[in-house]
Order: sequence, then structure tokens, then C-alpha cells
Amino acid sequence: MLEYIKAHWITILVAFLVLIVIIFAIYKWKNSSATSAEEKYANIGGQPCNNNQQRPQVQQTPLITVLYYSMPQCGYCEQFNPEWDNFVDAVRDPRIFTKKLICDGSQESMQQCQGVNGFPTVKIIRRGADPVTYQGSMTKDGLVSFLTEQFN
Repeated sequence: MLEYIKAHWITILVAFLVLIVIIFAIYKWKNSSATSAEEKYANIGGQPCNNNQQRPQVQQTPLITVLYYSMPQCGYCEQFNPEWDNFVDAVRDPRIFTKKLICDGSQESMQQCQGVNGFPTVKIIRRGADPVTYQGSMTKDGLVSFLTEQFN
């Protein structure tokens, strides 16, 4: 046995190093897949809501993130924009973060609008859950009603 180890010490060392790399990769993979949906969307770009006025920074992660995907020169988006602005004005809760994202075909907007099939689209991300595409009435009252259900 000792002679075998002496003859193949490099092979044994390489196998040991490969094993360590595999264990490290699995560890990193498990930790990276544990991120929540709002952490995945935390650095998303776009235009701030409410007539380009950002809300005060919230110290904690919001409970719900509401993203509005809009496209310039989209008639449906132009119709929904006033409803969105009214919704943002109506929702003054630090547990809710709202953001309007402009999907204009630029490289940055293509990344943030990935997975959006039509416009306007509203996605709601509850802390610890996957994003849900809002399917209700595209009105302020419809969005407020849906968010009220989310908190109950």
C-alpha cells in the first residue's frame, strides 16, 4: 500500500484537490440559490415612480415590491400611467416599494424587462416568494385591493 501511495502521490493529491473544489462549489451554489426574489430584483434599474420623485430610503427590506413595466409609445401604457401614479400616491406604506421600469429596447432595459411578454405589466414580489404577474384590473383600486389581500 505504501508503495502504491509513493508511486501515485500526484494522482492522489489531484483527486483530493478536485474533491475540495467540488465541495466548495456545492457550498457556494446552495448559498447563492437561497436568495429571495426581492434580493434578485434589488438592483434593478428604471425610472423612479411618482413623477421622478423617489421616496425616502427605507432602512429595512420592503415586504412587497411592486414593479410596473412600461414601454414608450404604448397606448395601453399611456392609459395606465395615470392609474399607476394614483396607485403610488395611494400606497404610502414603508413595507411596500414601487418602481416604474421603462422598457425602451436599450441593453439595460432588455435585462430588467426579461420575462415580460406584454405591456403594461405589473409584477408583485412578496418577501421570500417568487414574483407574481398581476392579472387583475389595471386600475388603482384593483392594485390596492390586491395588495390589501396580500397583507391579510
